[in-house]
Amino acid sequence: MDLARLRLGELLSGAAALALLVTLFFDWNRDSGAGRAATRVAGAGTQSGWSSLGVVMLALVLITIALALALVSATAGKRPAAITIGAAVLTTGAGVVVTLVLALRVLFLDDSLGGAYLGLLFMVLIPVGGWIAMADERTDAPYSAAPDLPRRPAPPAEA
Repeated sequence: MDLARLRLGELLSGAAALALLVTLFFDWNRDSGAGRAATRVAGAGTQSGWSSLGVVMLALVLITIALALALVSATAGKRPAAITIGAAVLTTGAGVVVTLVLALRVLFLDDSLGGAYLGLLFMVLIPVGGWIAMADERTDAPYSAAPDLPRRPAPPAEA
């Protein structure tokens, strides 16, 4: 693993994925079964991101987190360019779709708490990091330079 290979896009996507994973433990929604008086007590009637998102949405969020971490791992692990670009494309594509679905869910539910908005912010940063990673070609890095091959003589002119 060579962490010096990580560029801004991979760092942004990986950090946002880890932050989103931590944010899932925060309070995302008020429990709809609890009354308004019960929600005034600190922590009463709230649900974390793990329990409030539902199985399908939670699976999509976890898949996007895994793709972002795979992008970081592929880049730091000196994998071929095709694998890192593929990971960036998958991270960006899945991240955009899941971000749109999560945004609709968080913004249109009136009982969302601060953890949901923070999670949405980190979810937005994952595909942004993937997009930046796709756009960065890094041609000035030493490992991107063309190999120094010995020159071969030109064939004779009569041939």
